[in-house]
Amino acid sequence: MSQFIEMFGDSSVVRLEDKIATQSGGTPNTKKLKYYEGGNMPWLSSSEVNQGYIFSTEKFITQEGLDNSSARWIPKDSVLIAMYGATAGRVGLSTIPLTTNQAVCALLPCSSFNPIFLYYAVCQKTPWMISQCRSAAQPNISQGIIRSMELPIPPMAKQMQFVSIAKQANKSKFGDFKSQFIEMFGGKPINGTIRDLTEQNIASVKRTFDKNDYIEYIDISSIDNTTRTILGTTQYIVKKAPSRAQQCVKKGDILVSMVRPINRNIALITKDMPNLVASTGFCVLRPKEGCREYILSVVLSDAYTEKMCDKASGGLYPAVSNGDVLSYEIHVADDILLRKVSAIIIQADKSKSVIQKALVYLNDIQSDELRKIA
Repeated sequence: MSQFIEMFGDSSVVRLEDKIATQSGGTPNTKKLKYYEGGNMPWLSSSEVNQGYIFSTEKFITQEGLDNSSARWIPKDSVLIAMYGATAGRVGLSTIPLTTNQAVCALLPCSSFNPIFLYYAVCQKTPWMISQCRSAAQPNISQGIIRSMELPIPPMAKQMQFVSIAKQANKSKFGDFKSQFIEMFGGKPINGTIRDLTEQNIASVKRTFDKNDYIEYIDISSIDNTTRTILGTTQYIVKKAPSRAQQCVKKGDILVSMVRPINRNIALITKDMPNLVASTGFCVLRPKEGCREYILSVVLSDAYTEKMCDKASGGLYPAVSNGDVLSYEIHVADDILLRKVSAIIIQADKSKSVIQKALVYLNDIQSDELRKIA
């Protein structure tokens, strides 16, 4: 028996509504600029909930906007669930107090669950929530459905053991990982751009497929910006595919969303499929040999994100261009340094896999408990 089975094997299952209070928000009248201009209150829309820790929002509202709408403050450490549209069922964890629109359900902090444990437990319910979505035009779930969710509730000591594992995995990925990069690249000269380390021969759908061929389409909502993976694809016949389904991609490519760069919707393609197609909302980075991990570390860096946010233009959907991403200035590392980068990232990924195994066991235990109840 695994240590994770031992950790959660005796857990009981509870309905979310029996332990946790929920609330949703509202949208101040968008025609009244005084509700938005000069505002300093973070206001989150459902499109920003994409399975990750939430550190900021794209929009802010004023006190007057708050007072004249259904928007309400929620405390930090609330688990947030998108209820409408393409991101329905996706989960986030607020690291700051913020307000939300009506399409976000907030699970407020409570004494029964550690917020980080609750976040991961609810993430495991995303497939179930998606299965509960109603309406073909705009998939949605209700607060009632969310409140009916059943979750394992281990003793707090075991929750904290799980949280310790999660924090260690994150530390391996982002803490020591970051300090080693600072040490390696401190003082290194800027001598090139991302373009210098990537191939530029991204084939188009029009030149690769016939109109009756099937493709597997990846759009921005397909990205899990916590694990940097692709959650799934949507199959289309080429002639009926979305107009943005234009870029033929393959295993090893890095997809960098150019829309809302603050969300860091970035993923590495790890599956080898002959008919993968990505949205034109992505800048497709095809690394030259030996450069994949280095490029990935660059586009995941705070410095890159800040630069792209500065360059982004557009009101509701601030975005950058392919040229902005490819022209981002970097130190073009030599082979020795690239190998060191690869070794660090591979080790960090091994550490992170520990938490992924824990989540699988958590999901298995939850399913076993539900079968017992049934």
